[in-house]
Amino acid sequence: MSSAKKIGLFACTGVVAGNMMGSGIALLPANLASIGGIAIWGWIISIIGAMSLAYVYARLATKNPQQGGPIAYAGEISPAFGFQTGVLYYHANWIGNLAIGITAVSYLSTFFPVLNDPVPAGIACIAIVWVFTFVNMLGGTW
Repeated sequence: MSSAKKIGLFACTGVVAGNMMGSGIALLPANLASIGGIAIWGWIISIIGAMSLAYVYARLATKNPQQGGPIAYAGEISPAFGFQTGVLYYHANWIGNLAIGITAVSYLSTFFPVLNDPVPAGIACIAIVWVFTFVNMLGGTW
């Protein structure tokens, strides 16, 4: 077995900040302001759900320290569950990456009005996703 790979401070900070903020969390306050106090309950329920998932994954990692994350844990129940989890995880990731690109273009359209048109916005979204893909391919040690 090869030695464990290490992640650098800059990459680690980016991963943690990206996972904590997400793309939608930055756009939600403006949309939820019109709803009023019920939005606070939505935030509280979301926090409870996220903390519950974090606790479950922390317990799973200590009880079953193998590589593979959620796919490996579901695969312990049944290979079919592992496969299904892998497929769903794959789709959730590319949809999430697209949401990050759309959010970035939404922010950039304030400074670059040309991004309010669909074609330039689509090109910019694809470019942003590819930039993050290439940064990811460089590895996390820088």
